[in-house]
Formats: sequence, C-alpha cells, structure tokens
Amino acid sequence: MIDGIFFIGHVSVDRIHNINGSNIQPGGAALYAAIAARTLLENVYLISVVGKDYPFLDILDFFSKRFIKIANAPSTKFNIKYNERWEAKYLEAKYGSGLKISPSLIPVEILGQKSIVHISPLSPQRVKRIAKLIREKRPETKISVNTWIGYI
Repeated sequence: MIDGIFFIGHVSVDRIHNINGSNIQPGGAALYAAIAARTLLENVYLISVVGKDYPFLDILDFFSKRFIKIANAPSTKFNIKYNERWEAKYLEAKYGSGLKISPSLIPVEILGQKSIVHISPLSPQRVKRIAKLIREKRPETKISVNTWIGYI
C-alpha cells in the first residue's frame, strides 16, 4: 500500500501565445498540479500517458515512471492563447496519447487508506469510470475532481 497523492490526467505539449510572445512548453493540468504538490511532499505520483514524441521527458524525472506510460500515439497537444488579462482560449486540442488515460492505469490495489486521488480535466465519461473504480475498490480513498468547460 502507498499513502500518497496521485494525479491523473494529461501531460501535454503546449504551444502558448501571450502578450510576451509564443513558446512551446510542457503542459497539462495533471503535470502542473503534481509538480506543485511535489515541491511540498515526497509521496506524489503522476498517472498519465505521453507519446514517444514527448520532448520534455526530463520533467517527468520528478515522478516514479511506474505510473507514466509511453504510447506509440502522438503526445497530447494544446494550442492556447492568453489575452492581456491572462484568460486562456484553447485554439486547438489534439488529445493523442491522452486518449489512452483510462481506469486500467489506476493502481487501485496499492492505494493506501490515506491516499488522495486528484482527477485533472478529462472527459466526464472517463472521470466517472475512474471515480467509480476507485470507489468500488478503495472506498476510503479521497477523490477530488477538476473540470474544464471544454469537456461539458
């Protein structure tokens, strides 16, 4: 059993446009949340799927590779424009390997009594299936969910 915080969701390649210019950088709500948590805690785990083409593999060194899969599909990519008030507009979303994020990746057999699972934005159907699996197998595990209007 592992007591820790598990983040499930996209790890992406983001093309960002803002008032300062454009940049290609690692992205994905699950990655950002997991990195933030990792600055405070040791027992942080990232559950995701990236493509073999993912150019930022070194950022994943913060986490156990046990729960990060590398797929033959292209990496998930987002093209995001921020206005002068830093409000995001998604110009393009190519889910690629992120479509392989599924309940089968969730290590329910090792979730400890004090584990917390955070589900970053995914389609409502996938979130429901993941939460249902965790509830059935480990009802004591706390679950938090982050949504995104683009999925609703």
